[in-house]
This record gives sequence, C-alpha cells and structure tokens, in this order.
Amino acid sequence: MHDTFLFENIKKEVFAICEKIEIKKLTKMNVSVYEDSHVNEETLYHCLKETNNPLIGQWTKVEVEYNNPERLTAIINQVEGESFETSI
Repeated sequence: MHDTFLFENIKKEVFAICEKIEIKKLTKMNVSVYEDSHVNEETLYHCLKETNNPLIGQWTKVEVEYNNPERLTAIINQVEGESFETSI
C-alpha cells in the first residue's frame, strides 16, 4: 500500500525533472529505494508507461537500486533523455 505513494511520487518527480531540463524522450533513469520496497524495474516502468506520457516508451531503461536506508523514500540518481529542437 505505501509503495503506491512511492510510485506516484517517483513518477511525479521524474516528469517534473524532465520538464525542467526539457527532456522529451526519457531514455534512462536510476532510482534508489529501500531494500524491502516492492518497487522494481518492471513495476516502475509500467507505472510510468500507464500514464501514456510520450516521454516513456520501449526506449526507456529503468534501473532500481536497493541501497536507500530510508523507508518509503526514493532517491532519483539519474535521468537521461533526448530533447527535440524544432525549427521554423
């Protein structure tokens, strides 16, 4: 149950970071969570993908490390992606 909030908070912050640094296509992200967390690469990817946000796709690699000592928190270690410039 508590991991539901963790998933939502990770999703919200990753999307906010991408917006701030103008990433249009998220290619890689890495987060650290508590070792007993239910957050893993597959579940986090599906949580992000279910938003139908164009940032996320088959090109997105999600990595989860279990070395965060704080329960119910996550540390976003890395966000990588592509930005698209348009010309008129």
